[in-house]
Amino acid sequence: MIIRMVSRTIFVISAVRLYSGDLPVPVAACFTSEAADAFVEACRKHDMAYPMSEPGEKFTAWLAKVKPWEKAHPAGAKNAKPDEWRIVEVPFH
Repeated sequence: MIIRMVSRTIFVISAVRLYSGDLPVPVAACFTSEAADAFVEACRKHDMAYPMSEPGEKFTAWLAKVKPWEKAHPAGAKNAKPDEWRIVEVPFH
């Protein structure tokens, strides 16, 4: 099977933890920089939904819902909430 390349570049999105020894975790790839930017923006919005300033029971309910998701995260629990997101442009020749 022959696959025709539509784009000669892909954009790899990685979740990054800023701790010594932690490697970036690739999470997605897009064919356009606009799609990569939109994906990262959606991830940042999700990260900002962390209700740190909510009253005790509301935060506890949120935490009970999120902890199983973090534990089952494909990149591991510690990578479920990265410190930043990076987009790396990978050209094909």
